Amino acid sequence: MKWVILLLVLAVAGIGVYAYKNNPTGCAKLGADLAADVKADVPGIVDDVTTIFTSNTAAPDATNSKGAKLPAKGSTAPAGATPKGATNSTDGTPTAPSAGASDASPATASTPAPPSWTPPAKIPAQPNWTWSTPQGTFTWVHILKVEADRVTILHMQGQAVIPMSDLPPDLQKRLNYDPSAAMAAAAARGNSRGTAVAQPQEAQPAATPPPVVAQATPTPTFTETTNYQDALVEARRTKKKVLLHFTGSDWCYYCKMLEQEVMSRSEFRQYAEANYITVTLDFPHDFPLSSDLKQQNDALAQKFGVHGYPTLLVLDSDEKELGRISGYNPGSGPSSVIDSLKPFTQ
Repeated sequence: MKWVILLLVLAVAGIGVYAYKNNPTGCAKLGADLAADVKADVPGIVDDVTTIFTSNTAAPDATNSKGAKLPAKGSTAPAGATPKGATNSTDGTPTAPSAGASDASPATASTPAPPSWTPPAKIPAQPNWTWSTPQGTFTWVHILKVEADRVTILHMQGQAVIPMSDLPPDLQKRLNYDPSAAMAAAAARGNSRGTAVAQPQEAQPAATPPPVVAQATPTPTFTETTNYQDALVEARRTKKKVLLHFTGSDWCYYCKMLEQEVMSRSEFRQYAEANYITVTLDFPHDFPLSSDLKQQNDALAQKFGVHGYPTLLVLDSDEKELGRISGYNPGSGPSSVIDSLKPFTQ
C-alpha cells in the first residue's frame, strides 16, 4: 500500500512541475494542501518525496511584480549586485569579499624527509685492529661512536674522527654506511661532501714567513705483549718488573679513558719501557678472543683476584705481586698513574 501511494505522489509531483511553470502561485498552494493530506495518512513519506523532488527539479525562472525576470537560484548576480561576503562602497562599487568568505587556500606541499640512517645493531670490534685510511694508519682501534657520516675511534695514539667515505667498503657495510644519509648529516654541519668538516685556518699575510712547526716527539718503543709466559721470560732476562693491564677495551668507559689518557701517551710509554714488560689482558664483549688467550686471561684474573677493570698489577719475575691500582679517574693523566706505580717498582 505504501508503494502505491508513493507512486501516486510521484505522478502528482510530475504533473505539479508542469503546472508550476504555468501558475507558480496556485501550484505552491495546491502542493502544500496535498502534502498535508498525504502526510496525515502515511507519516514520513512526504519528507522523502519532498527531498527527492526539491533535489532533482530546477526552480523555474521567477518574475517580479512588474513582469521582469529575476535571476534563478544559483545564477550569477547582475551587474551592480553585491556578491556574497562583499560590501558596497559609498560610490556603489563592490569591494572584495572578506578573507573569511574566500575559498580556503590549497595545502602547502610538505618537504620531503631527509634520508634516514640506522646505526649498526652491534659495534664491530677486533683485537689489535689496524685501520689504513687517507688520514694515516691507526693501530689498536676501538670504535667509540658511529654516526651517519663519520666514526669516532680510540687508538694507540689517542682519539680520531674518520669520515665514513674514507673507510674500506667492507667496513662501511658493517657500519651501515649510506651515502645519501651521510651527505644529509654532513650538510647539517655545513659540509655537502659527506665528510668530516675541517676547521678553517686563519690566512697568513703574504709578507709574513710561514710559522715554524715543532716536530712531534717520536713515540718511544713500548714492549707490550698478550702472552704472560713470554713476559715472565723477558722480565727475567731484562731484570724488569711485569705490569699486568687488565681491561675491558670495547665496553669499559674507564678502561678507554685510561688507554686514551695514559697508556698511549709518550710520558707513560717511556716510563713503562724503562721499568716493565707490559702484558695486556683483555676481557671484551663485542669480539671473541682465541680460546687459548681467553683461558689465559680468565686464569690470571682468578689467580690474582681481579674483579674490576681497569686494574694495573705489578709483579716481579717470580710472579710475586708487588702492588696494584684498581680503577682510573678520568683526567688524572700519566703523571698521576706513574706516581702511583713508583712505590711498587723500587
